[in-house]
Amino acid sequence: MIKNLFLMVLSIMLITTVFTGCLDDSETEEREDAVEYYPPGITITSPKYNKQVSGTVGIEISVNPSTAVLRIQYFLDDVLLETTTDTSLEWDTTMVDNGKYDISISALEIGPHVPLDVLPTQKTTKVRVYNEPYIPPEENEPPTIQLNVPAGDIEGVYGGSVTINGEVDDLESDLETIEMKIDYESWFDIPVSRNKWHYTLEPASFTGQVEISVRAYDGEDFSEIKTITIECDNTPPEIEILNPAEFETIGGIVTLSTQVNDHHAIKEIVFLIGETELQRSPLDSYDLNTHEY
Repeated sequence: MIKNLFLMVLSIMLITTVFTGCLDDSETEEREDAVEYYPPGITITSPKYNKQVSGTVGIEISVNPSTAVLRIQYFLDDVLLETTTDTSLEWDTTMVDNGKYDISISALEIGPHVPLDVLPTQKTTKVRVYNEPYIPPEENEPPTIQLNVPAGDIEGVYGGSVTINGEVDDLESDLETIEMKIDYESWFDIPVSRNKWHYTLEPASFTGQVEISVRAYDGEDFSEIKTITIECDNTPPEIEILNPAEFETIGGIVTLSTQVNDHHAIKEIVFLIGETELQRSPLDSYDLNTHEY
């Protein structure tokens, strides 16, 4: 009986040894087949930690090994800026307020060799954003110009020369030019002295209504256009001798009288005997002493 018991124990030990040996061989084969995965390393190379930045900034990272293909996500204070495979990103800092911000990078390698349960590699740096406040340029104040209506003749009708004048003001800079336009002609420059200007118009060149426009220019803006309309009439005046009558016999002192019709104020009337001038004045009469002839 003792012999049989010894044989049974020995058999169990042999079976256990054989089974244990089989397990050890299987585990060794699995270890030889498995390849451990090492995620690539990333480093934020720009901007440097706590750097003050402004304008457009390049966010750049380096990858080790450089052959790794990554899906990279760029974050600003947990707000996703962009998802890309590029290792750099242009960031416009003017789109945020001045202050401190965290720039975070989340990178995950792409490929069939990457285990499904691998977590992204993350790196963070800090920056200080400071952009000069935008100050809009001051608006230019256009010059102002004044156009004086010239003193017209009877009923505002003009003949001969007419002087048109006015003033101009520009509070911000020196005036560059004053321009005038007559009817539909082109603009042309006219002289200016300090803040006053004048121009002599010859209405003899025009007939009927004439539109006169002026404007000032300070190098940036034109002033408001000022316009007046004048009536030009250069029809010769009509004159009639009232006394003496034609072919009348006269003697002693005779008053020569006339009547003149014209739209304009008569500047002078000339009385003549033959080619001899007797009087040149605005008066429409002349006392002739016939004893002198």
